[in-house]
Amino acid sequence: MKRNVFRILILACSIQLLVACAGEQKEKFATYHAAGDNGSQSAIEKLLKEEKSIKKGTAVFVDDVVLVGVQIKPFSKLKRTKIEENLQKKFEKEFPGKDVLVSTDFKISWEAQKLMKKELTEEELKKKIKKLQDLAKEET
Repeated sequence: MKRNVFRILILACSIQLLVACAGEQKEKFATYHAAGDNGSQSAIEKLLKEEKSIKKGTAVFVDDVVLVGVQIKPFSKLKRTKIEENLQKKFEKEFPGKDVLVSTDFKISWEAQKLMKKELTEEELKKKIKKLQDLAKEET
């Protein structure tokens, strides 16, 4: 009797563990390009994947503006400004002539993700990106 209860308990725990681990995997790096340029999208994803301290990244391209919002892993938060400066240099080198903004601020990353989900005209998108750039330059 005790063996059957023990087996049922182990089976139930195993099923629960499998169901919990089979959750939907969210996209780690997302890019949005108004013109649909796949070359620059893959370049951004490559640069973000190279950085080990990044948990999630979002990039938005409009005309000559590149907005990159990244979320860093918890143990890397002490080196937040160094990571941001390093990524800024890499992106400026990869995309010369473009206005690049890299931010580790969660608000910028979150707003960039929201921009990707909305269907905005290019003019509205430019206004939103300009607003995010101004927000990123503010010091709190």
